[in-house]
Amino acid sequence: MKAHINTAAAKPLALHYGLPEDKRHGLCAVLEEMGIAHAQILPEQLGQPVGLLAGIGGKAAAPYTGEAPNEQLLLLSNLERAELNRLLDSLRDAGVSIPLKAIVTKHNKTWSVIDLLEELGREREAVKQYEAANHSKGEAK
Repeated sequence: MKAHINTAAAKPLALHYGLPEDKRHGLCAVLEEMGIAHAQILPEQLGQPVGLLAGIGGKAAAPYTGEAPNEQLLLLSNLERAELNRLLDSLRDAGVSIPLKAIVTKHNKTWSVIDLLEELGREREAVKQYEAANHSKGEAK
């Protein structure tokens, strides 16, 4: 995760998409315990800019009408590094695993959520291919 946007007036925010009820409940419990505001990203919001949903600006787009991806995303905004680490540790301790995580950055704040999901999916595949290639190299020695 890269540098994040953080202004003095901005409050930490967690947005989530595609979580089954048990994960959503666990995530919300951790976020509420930490005092972090949270909201669900609905399928019709997938075309909206990340920054708009995170409350840091952007121009609203038309409601998304495409097929909603079967992915799980946690999108974080305005968390300091220590708070981010504490959140990730708390989620791990609570047994809440969310495959895709991102922080709102100056680079992705104008992307739609669907574009962010697609990019995160490509990154996940690249990591899997890299790990598979390095694993097979290790076995060949």
